[in-house]
Amino acid sequence: MQCSRDYPCSQCNAASTTCIQRRLGSVIDSAHGESGQSYIEALKMRIHALENGIHETTSAQLLSPSSTQETPEQHVIYAPQSPNSNAQSRVAAESSTERQPRHDLQVTMQEASYLSLSAMAERTDRERFPMEGLSSFTLMCAATAISGANPTSSLTSNTILSESLSSFRQHVFADAGNFTRANADEPLKNYSNFLMDSFPFMSSEDLFGMYEQVMHSLISGTVDQFSRNSPEKLLLVYIGVATGVLLSSNYSFKEAWATELSEKAMKLLPLVFDNANDLAMVHCLTALTIHSLFTTLGGSTWHLLGFAMTRCIATGMHTMRVSDPNSDVQEKVQSNRAFWALFILDTYISTNMDRPFCVNEQDILVSPPSTPSANATYGSDARYRYLIQHAQILRSIRQDEETDVFCYSINLRHWDETFPWADRSHTFRKSQLLTQGYVELLKHKSFFMDPNHRSIIDDIESECATYLTLLEEQLDAHLGAPCVLEALHVFTIGILFSRRSSLNEMLNLGAMDERLTRRQRAFQCMNILTLLSMRYSAVRCLREILSEHIMLFTASDRPTAQSRLRKLVCGSDIAISSQLHNLIFSEAGLVG
Repeated sequence: MQCSRDYPCSQCNAASTTCIQRRLGSVIDSAHGESGQSYIEALKMRIHALENGIHETTSAQLLSPSSTQETPEQHVIYAPQSPNSNAQSRVAAESSTERQPRHDLQVTMQEASYLSLSAMAERTDRERFPMEGLSSFTLMCAATAISGANPTSSLTSNTILSESLSSFRQHVFADAGNFTRANADEPLKNYSNFLMDSFPFMSSEDLFGMYEQVMHSLISGTVDQFSRNSPEKLLLVYIGVATGVLLSSNYSFKEAWATELSEKAMKLLPLVFDNANDLAMVHCLTALTIHSLFTTLGGSTWHLLGFAMTRCIATGMHTMRVSDPNSDVQEKVQSNRAFWALFILDTYISTNMDRPFCVNEQDILVSPPSTPSANATYGSDARYRYLIQHAQILRSIRQDEETDVFCYSINLRHWDETFPWADRSHTFRKSQLLTQGYVELLKHKSFFMDPNHRSIIDDIESECATYLTLLEEQLDAHLGAPCVLEALHVFTIGILFSRRSSLNEMLNLGAMDERLTRRQRAFQCMNILTLLSMRYSAVRCLREILSEHIMLFTASDRPTAQSRLRKLVCGSDIAISSQLHNLIFSEAGLVG
């Protein structure tokens, strides 16, 4: 069992054994003065001292008068006795056995064995371990201290915790005193609706149940006690309302309040780490990860996702089987829901950033919810299952390179046709998910080598055009804060339209209308990237790359233009993945 590194450590307390304090390169023993020696010297001196102690104890027992003369009590042990006297004699015999040298020798061997095992975990060069002083909480603080302006970089700091914004908050927002039902009800509803449509890591009933408890504590003036007893509930409500504000129309006017709420939620992290159980901890980390998608002040999305999935796997949620969610233990049902929501979130973030998944499907032992039926109705359970199915399709596209891309296209089209969300308010989310699958198809290394790709490229263009129109309308109307990962999504679509229009111009001069339409779509992507760069400054580099790519085939000096484009890609603030790099510079494929 691994030592907890505390003194006395929990392992020794549980085993009821003596705990030996240690430090790098030496063993600390308050009873001896060799703690400043090297490990080997300290071990030898410790064993030598224990052997001397055993020898002195043995000599004293041999020289004792009671050991050379038989006493009446000694003869009584072998004489017939009553049951009471038998019990007393057994106690006396056991106590005498404990004082024998054999027991001392066993203790010595145990301590020597422990010290030998300790040597395997200690360095003898007196240097600090690279991981010394790190903990889950310190790493979590480091993740939230990173700016979210660039999702692929961890170089800039979070200004909510430092610089001028920190002092501004301290003077203007002394506390989040405006946390009332009038201000919080609508944002929390927006947040709940978003979770059910995107990452349903907890049910709406559980979320609003926590909200009622928090409001009761605020009204009754017991919020301090509530934060000590249930800090995870307060964090989830604060971060939920903050995210809901960002998802609301005209969010820019209330974003300062959302920032203050998220900062108050982060201050609760020490209490959450100390008091919350594993499920509550996963809920909190997931909520913080989702919040970071819509603000530059929420920390590093990639690192927060890694912490959430690590905690989820460490607690065994990926192996916690739930055969029937309606009849099993409530905590198992909630754990199962939290894991699959993280599975969806991991798929969404990793595919947009072209990074490895935090968990692979072959490592998952728990069964997903049943496959949606063709007659599924609108509801949270149906949405939940369809989101998992969509994530599984995306993972198959990336991991299975041998399957015909036409099969993936059919799977995506079937998923779209059986989609149960007929409500108009979900049109954008549906288009967003479908285009994400198509974009992942475009980045598939064998897509343009497949002879069937020309039969589906027009469908991809049509769906991408619908998505761009809906996204541009949302940005113009300020219907909610955009997600930073939308920039990478739009950039990939822009490269698609740019390449298609350019190759058509060279190879099919008669298709003038199609070429102009695709060129307009490419410029539409540039316009959207401009709007996104007003919130996320790092997106400007993507806009510059797309602009140069659009003008590439019309440049008089094409080699110089290509060199300029490569320079922009190599110097991009947002890392350009190898898949996107191939899509930008490939000369084959995408022919109309």
